[in-house]
Amino acid sequence: MKEEIKNKVLELTDIVDVIGEVVDLRKRGTNYIGLCPFHQEKTPSFTVSPEKSIYKCFGCGKAGNALTFMMDYYGYSFQESLKILASKAGIRLEETKSKKNNEQLSKRDLILEILEKANEHYHKMLMTTSGKSVLAYFHNRGYKDETIKEFYLGYSNNSWDEILKLLKKQGYEETLIAESGLLVKNEENGTYYDRFRGRAMFPIQDKFGKVIGFGARILTDDKDQPKYINTPQTLVYDKSKTLYGLFQAKNEIRSKKYAIMVEGYADVISLHQAGFKNSISSSGTALTNDQLTILKSYCKKIYFVYDADEAGIKATERGLELAIRQGFEIFIVLLPKGEDPDSLIRKHGKQLFSKYLDEAIDFIEFIIEIKRKQTNINSPTEKAELIRYLLDLITKIPDRLQHDIYISKIASSLNLTEKQLEAIYSEKNKLETKEKSKETHTNLQRTENKGEQTKAFEKTNSDKKEIEEEILPEEKIILHYILKKPEILNELDKKYKILKRGLITNRAERLFRILVQIISSGEKITEKLLENDDDNSYNQSEKSLLLELILKEDALINEQASSNWKDYIRGLKTTDSIKPLTDAYLNMEIIRIDRELKELKSKIKEIDFEQQKELLKNIDKLFKKKAQILKIFETN
Repeated sequence: MKEEIKNKVLELTDIVDVIGEVVDLRKRGTNYIGLCPFHQEKTPSFTVSPEKSIYKCFGCGKAGNALTFMMDYYGYSFQESLKILASKAGIRLEETKSKKNNEQLSKRDLILEILEKANEHYHKMLMTTSGKSVLAYFHNRGYKDETIKEFYLGYSNNSWDEILKLLKKQGYEETLIAESGLLVKNEENGTYYDRFRGRAMFPIQDKFGKVIGFGARILTDDKDQPKYINTPQTLVYDKSKTLYGLFQAKNEIRSKKYAIMVEGYADVISLHQAGFKNSISSSGTALTNDQLTILKSYCKKIYFVYDADEAGIKATERGLELAIRQGFEIFIVLLPKGEDPDSLIRKHGKQLFSKYLDEAIDFIEFIIEIKRKQTNINSPTEKAELIRYLLDLITKIPDRLQHDIYISKIASSLNLTEKQLEAIYSEKNKLETKEKSKETHTNLQRTENKGEQTKAFEKTNSDKKEIEEEILPEEKIILHYILKKPEILNELDKKYKILKRGLITNRAERLFRILVQIISSGEKITEKLLENDDDNSYNQSEKSLLLELILKEDALINEQASSNWKDYIRGLKTTDSIKPLTDAYLNMEIIRIDRELKELKSKIKEIDFEQQKELLKNIDKLFKKKAQILKIFETN
């Protein structure tokens, strides 16, 4: 039953849609390609097949289906991944609350369950007598009831153990509740107490809407207490990889092709309510590379709208440098001193904020504007320092075509002469050389590390008598078509006795026998290859190669064939799908015959006359067999 549910969910899941949430996928043939989310790369080697519902990176080797992607990328358990995909596909999974079922839940699943129950409790508290003042607080901030519901805002009662007792009563262990971040341990006596007490609660959700943590705002003017308390790092919550409001904002960000980056929870909520639904924040931390990598799959443009104070300016500078490196187009919105997005919206409404958004400046203008206020940029020393800083930022932009545009902006903004402009380009070349030198050094280190790994591998395998022969292009074609249509195997065997004759190279023959074994067992090939089982009949590298052959386009795989067959296949109709396969097999047989002939001819000088006569007969048979195969090519 569990297997049936899994298959049904996978069948109704659009793998391109799931992976497209984090990877910028582009269509190529019948597949989609993009930069691998599991390792750093500049050239796309990550392939997604909607037809086979699998993905495969030709760089790092990662492969799987929509479920394994959810587990590998987000760290969800199998059960949690299944729930999320089932929900997306409109399938309702029956949940049983038996003890056995709870024992099967992973720790991650249980923590997410605990956080969800805590969130429901905090939200319901707004409707209680003790929570009415907090509801009034939200209303006074201008939040409508639908906004409060959308962001699931709540209230934690001013109690030391309310949430602890509530969750323990529902059967959750104290230590696990603590691991969710809801409790704090008293180091003196080892007991636990509620982390959030008497505060307005802002649940932090992942991109699928799962509650993974909380931000809690104080409701009094107590200077001894921090304004906000946040969930610490947990198994499910990593603030450096979380963008607050992304769950509510992701569709609007995709649609508008840009994100509005703000500092706080209140900023996000006020902007969403005012209609700026593509607003997000960096979840109570300075903007990180991981957060930008997540955002990059939704848009390539960011508007920074940080507070108009010194801390906000510094945060903008740090954030824009990271965003520049990742190739984002950046604009900065300068608000009046003492204002933030939340206060501006509440005081003046969305029209004024919209005006400031329209007047956003690029990072060159922003840096010059800030430095003009801080120093005398007309001083030769200060001006030179400013130019070097701006050039350093420009050289970090991946798209080199943008470099000249920004340099022109510098020249225009600072009234530089032609000679000074020449000096700028000279300085830029020095910076780029320095940057390339760093990159080369890093790459050399990686190469050296790889070299050491290769030596270790070679040492481990030094007992091998010979290097394994590379698989023939024709063999790849045969394996590719069997992978695509397993039923073809019977046709090939009826026509050419392929099960008996097999393939030529050792590696191809092993792969062929793996496929025969899977097809004979009645299992689905892709599912079997994606399993992490202990089957010693084939290893991960063999699985990986077979998955690569599944994802190869017919046209690409056919073009790999040997030269004496390429001319023939170019004339084939695209609908004639069996011909490239059968003729690849025939061409492989010619290669087999040529190898046998070469071997027999090498022996002829070493044997006596009678043996030579017998050997020549065999050679003659092979020539006739080769002639028969070539005749088939001609008649076709």
